[in-house]
Amino acid sequence: MQSAQGFCQLGGQTVTTGGVASTTKVMQSFVATTVSVFNAGTATLSTIYSDNIGTPLANPFTADASTGYWRFYAAGRVDIQFSGGGIATPFSIFDVLLADPSALNASALTSGTVPAARLPNPSASTLGGVQSHAAVATQFLTGISTGGVPSAAQPSASDIAGLAASATTDTTNAANLSTGTLPAARLPQPTVSTLGGVKAVAAVSHQFVTGIGTDGGPLQAQPAAADITGLAASATTDATIASNIASGTLAAGRLPALTGDAVSSAGSAATTVVQLRGRTIGTGTPNTGDVYKWSGSEWDPGVPSVAPSGVAGGSLSGSYPNPVVSKIGSVIVTGTPAADKMLICTDATHAEWTAIPSMPDAGGIHANYSASSHAFFAGTSVNPGGSPGAVAVADLPSASLFFGSTRVVNDAASPAAGDIVAAGGSSKVLVWSDSVHWTVIGVPGT
Repeated sequence: MQSAQGFCQLGGQTVTTGGVASTTKVMQSFVATTVSVFNAGTATLSTIYSDNIGTPLANPFTADASTGYWRFYAAGRVDIQFSGGGIATPFSIFDVLLADPSALNASALTSGTVPAARLPNPSASTLGGVQSHAAVATQFLTGISTGGVPSAAQPSASDIAGLAASATTDTTNAANLSTGTLPAARLPQPTVSTLGGVKAVAAVSHQFVTGIGTDGGPLQAQPAAADITGLAASATTDATIASNIASGTLAAGRLPALTGDAVSSAGSAATTVVQLRGRTIGTGTPNTGDVYKWSGSEWDPGVPSVAPSGVAGGSLSGSYPNPVVSKIGSVIVTGTPAADKMLICTDATHAEWTAIPSMPDAGGIHANYSASSHAFFAGTSVNPGGSPGAVAVADLPSASLFFGSTRVVNDAASPAAGDIVAAGGSSKVLVWSDSVHWTVIGVPGT
C-alpha cells in the first residue's frame, strides 16, 4: 500500500478586503471537509486504511478541523473527492496511482504482463523464459539453450520408438510380406474348391451363418429345434406348466423360499409353521392337552376353558355360568313358570307364563283342566241353536226361544251367579250362569 495525503485546497479563488474583491487569484484552504475515495472511474468506495499495516479507515472520512490536512493508505488507482467544510461544489483529484514497489510479489499479480526483461534465463535446474520458434515441416524441437533459444531437427526412423521391423521395408511388394493383413482388393473371390476373401456380416439376434457365397458374402438364418443335435425330448415342451411334467421329482435344492403361514429357506423342503391364517404363532412349547388360543396378538398354547363365561346372548340373558332363557327363538318370554301354568304367546313376538284356563264349549265338546290331577278332561253338550261357547244373556230372552226349555230361575234376562235354566222337550240342556253369561254345562244323562 501507499499513502495519499495533502490539504483541502482549491485554486482560482478571490480575496475580499474592505468589501472589495481582489483581481488576483489565490489558493483557498478548507477545514473539516469530507474526503471520499472511489475506485478510479467508478462510484464504488475503495477500501482504505489509516496506516501501512492494514488498520481500517472509514470511507468517507473528515479532514483535520484546524488545518484541513488529510491522509489515507490504499493500493491501486483511486479518485479523491472533497466536499462540505465551506466547499460550494464538490471537486475531485482523479486517477491517483497508489503502489508500494518494495512489496511487489509475483504471486500477488492477478492481471497484466511481466516484461521479458524481468524473466531469468533457464538452466538445467531452474526455470526461465523461452523464445518463440516458428514451426518447420517435418521438424520437432530437440532442445532449449540456456539463453532460452529452442533448437529443431527432423527425426529419422531410428529416432521413433516402437516402429515394427517392417517400417523400413517396402510393404507394397507382396514378396516382402511375412506377416500382417492384405487389403481386400488383393484377395480373390472364393469358389467351392479354392480359397478367397470373405465379407463381414453384422450379427443378427438368433441368427447364424449357414453358408458363404462365391462373392464372399456370408448367408444367415435362425436355427430351429430340429437343427440342434442332442436336445432332450422336453426341449420343445414348456416345462413351466406343471401339467407338462409327467415324471421325476423336483429336487429340494430347486425350491424357492416359502413365505406365509409355513416358511422355509430357499433350496430346503423343511418347512416351519409360523402363522395361522396370517396371524403369528407364539414361541411357547405346548403340553399334552393344550390347544392354541388367540391372545389378541398371537396364538399361544394353553389349556382350553370347558365352561362358557361372559355375558350370554341369543335366546339367553344374564351371564355364564347361570344364564336365563329370555327368548324362544325370536319370541320374548316373560312371567315366572309355576305349577298349573302354561306358556302362551300374546302376540307374534311375546309369550307369557299364564295359569291354565278352562276352554269354552265348542261343537258339543267342553275342555276342562283339573288342578288336582293336572290333566285336561272333555265333556259333551249341545249349545242351544248350535251357538258355541258362552251364551250371552241376550240369547235367552224367554224359555220359548230354545225349544220350550223350562227356566229354573225367575228371570233369565238378569241372572245371578249359579242360576240354571233347564231346556224342555228332548234337548234337556242345562245352562249355568256366572251372572254375566249363560254357559251350556251339559245334557242330563250324557
